[in-house]
Amino acid sequence: MSDEVIVKIMNTLPIITNMMEAHEIYGVLKHLQYILDNDIPGDIIEFGCFVGTVSIFIRKMLDEYKSDRLFHVYESWKGLPKKHEKDYSSDNRQFNEGMFQINKQEFLGVFQNFGLKIPIMHDGEFADIPDDDYPNRIAFVFIDGDFYTSTIDALDLSLIHI
Repeated sequence: MSDEVIVKIMNTLPIITNMMEAHEIYGVLKHLQYILDNDIPGDIIEFGCFVGTVSIFIRKMLDEYKSDRLFHVYESWKGLPKKHEKDYSSDNRQFNEGMFQINKQEFLGVFQNFGLKIPIMHDGEFADIPDDDYPNRIAFVFIDGDFYTSTIDALDLSLIHI
């Protein structure tokens, strides 16, 4: 399919937070489109879904393609984890442990509000989620872990299942 599909999806749903900009969501969908167009086998997963800003666009793309792929989201619902020493930043916008905590019901409400199928949800810190809760084969991963440890954990887990 062409970029028209992505543009259609981008015009169908609002960006519900200021955490991602339109061109960033477009980029996620463009990479997902490659997976779908080339029929690369495996499930679709998202690490760190917060309220579902990117999740709803991923779901809409899967629906547009009439894909039967499983879509998994992984979230602690506790906000950001404790910082690692590698998380130091000179940026004035310092993220701290517990920021972006979200109620799971709010995430579910976003999907219900837009009439979208709810993804398979996995609760907990990425490293603490049992291996059985990860798909045997992953085709596409979107990682939004914010901090070093959560990003490394998501990468490590993804590499095991690709």
